Amino acid sequence: MHTSETTEDIYQLVVNARDVEKEIEKNGAKNLSADATKVNGTHELKILSKLSEREVDYCEPLYPRPFSIDANAFRASAPNGRLSVHLVKPIVACTLQALQRLHSRNIIHADIKASNFLFFDLGPPQIERIIARDPPSYSDVYVFNGNEYPTLETQPLQSVLSWVASAFDAETIQVVLSGLGTALCSDSDEPNLSGNIGTFALRAPEVIIRAQCGKEIDIWAIGCMTYELLTGQTLFRPLAIPSLTPNESLLLLQLAVTGETLSKDVIGQSCVRDKFFDREGFLIHSKENIYLPQSIKARLTELCKDTKIQINAAAKFINDCLRLNPHDRPTVDRLALHPWLSTAFRGGVDNEDF
Repeated sequence: MHTSETTEDIYQLVVNARDVEKEIEKNGAKNLSADATKVNGTHELKILSKLSEREVDYCEPLYPRPFSIDANAFRASAPNGRLSVHLVKPIVACTLQALQRLHSRNIIHADIKASNFLFFDLGPPQIERIIARDPPSYSDVYVFNGNEYPTLETQPLQSVLSWVASAFDAETIQVVLSGLGTALCSDSDEPNLSGNIGTFALRAPEVIIRAQCGKEIDIWAIGCMTYELLTGQTLFRPLAIPSLTPNESLLLLQLAVTGETLSKDVIGQSCVRDKFFDREGFLIHSKENIYLPQSIKARLTELCKDTKIQINAAAKFINDCLRLNPHDRPTVDRLALHPWLSTAFRGGVDNEDF
């Protein structure tokens, strides 16, 4: 088997692989670490076992097809880290296609972010040329049972497309969802009350206050990710305030951006209610909120070079994702039909209906 390493983290190693004894297309192999598969480790094996072969087309399996860079690296390659609307729309549309498969199986991804979406745009001939030009390299050796083994260097495959791709070429964008190790089952008997779900800046309010978490936390993260792809900036980056914890500061920032308040039902679900709210359900530290209200539309206008019509349309989509109360957010099926995405694979043009 011929291999070359493409991605690596503490839980997994993904390599491009080909069986040299068989005439088959180049494929990939994901090796999960002992930490990933031990009891109380990551959930990837359990989650993948719930997906059918067809659904795996939208999520990274154990034997993946060859993928190139992730959406965050693709975004970072652009000046100021900002992508054009016609590039962002198909990425988000593919994201929702993957989420539809997961949510239909009662799976919550729980860590939606740009770095968990991999571009799928390389065929076997292109990969062969890349490997011929840049052969697998080794950085070191490791010793196991007295034997030395070479250590492959990580060599991510670059996407065929770049940030300057035209609206026509953007229609070919395909990305698949990875990072299922922290996924949750929404039909589990155990309530999802952990305060450490997902990436900090993309955590939904119900995660912060440790209320019941469902599929809606993925929708919130979609809104955060869409904003980041368009602006090159993290939407919720709370300040370090001496009198507040990071979670308290993040929640106050979310209140300022959305202009909404949490419902009594959501507050009542919190298992740490006394840390955030008084007996009447008001935020204990509300008087310490130093964040000035600023709408998503205003932020997009300040940071993006898009037209007024494009900004209005994108702001409407992001705002629909970022409803403070989970029951106000659209389901993934409803969000996939959002008017903003209707032209995702048709040039990305927006009309004045927004």
